[in-house]
Amino acid sequence: ENFMYVFRDAAFLRSVFTTLRINIGRLLFQFPVPIILALLLNECAGKRYKKAAQTIFTFPYFLSWVIVASLITNTLSMDGLLNGVLSMLGLDKVNFLGSSRLFAPILYITESWKSAGWNAIIYLAALQDVPTSLVEAGMIDGASAWQQFWKIKWPLLGNATFFVVMMLTINSFKS
Repeated sequence: ENFMYVFRDAAFLRSVFTTLRINIGRLLFQFPVPIILALLLNECAGKRYKKAAQTIFTFPYFLSWVIVASLITNTLSMDGLLNGVLSMLGLDKVNFLGSSRLFAPILYITESWKSAGWNAIIYLAALQDVPTSLVEAGMIDGASAWQQFWKIKWPLLGNATFFVVMMLTINSFKS
């Protein structure tokens, strides 16, 4: 009886579909961010710059969600930093935190900011396993950077991709 009651409730079904929509959005929008970051960090010429950038991008992962929520609140609230800048520019304030339309984008951006650096480290480690002979052969054959990624590097990132997608999926349902 309880299951019948729950599955007939429109609010329950709406929440299930909203959860699925948000999780699919997380996979679509958050999934490529650490890959792009890892590729950019992998192409850095200076080792010192690469290490500094890696540290800066990884730091948010170690922040508590309470601290992140406080930063987001102070930045996006009606009297927060972003609305203060909009007011100085003579524009109307935006209710970022009260808008159902902006909820998912803010969620994706916040989660990407917090986890992209950590996941990029996983991809960077996987990129170290890509044989340089394959990349050099691709360059000799005239492959562009995009073609090198899709034809050489991406197929070899399978295990790392599986791990990151599984962690993203687990974290999506956990939060």
